[in-house]
Amino acid sequence: MHNPFALLTPALVAGLLKGGQTYFVRQTYKRGIDHFNTELKGAYLISYYNDISRANIHMEALGHDPARFLYDMSIPEHKERLITASRQPAGYAVFVTLFPEKKWMPPADMKNKIKRYVGRFLNWKPGRDDTVETKLFSQFGEVFITLKYQVHEVKIPLSDIEKL
Repeated sequence: MHNPFALLTPALVAGLLKGGQTYFVRQTYKRGIDHFNTELKGAYLISYYNDISRANIHMEALGHDPARFLYDMSIPEHKERLITASRQPAGYAVFVTLFPEKKWMPPADMKNKIKRYVGRFLNWKPGRDDTVETKLFSQFGEVFITLKYQVHEVKIPLSDIEKL
């Protein structure tokens, strides 16, 4: 699985707080698991909000995720727990819903899967020299991809592409 998100750091937390983010939602993050790292016990994803209602909607969308937690920065213990998570505790990887690259360029294997997806599921006929534009975004911690060709545009879970 492709993991497009950045690791959470204390500097990122400080920047998000300075930018007015006051609620942070933690969830299990399977894309963050490195199966070659035998010391890794788990991976988590942190999403940030400046609106409690949006944070609560995200929490509800997580259902019964045992790792789900809402950090409220008005509670000192929550702030300290978030800062601790940003230090990447031993055995855990903690990511944040920020893309480290300004413009995402799919790796070669992903480009081939995108071509297969377009050929199988979309009624688009890009020529050899045509480009299908790609852009990643996240919603409730799930990674989606926007595919755009001429006037056509679709938004689908990245996992749909990865299955091919």
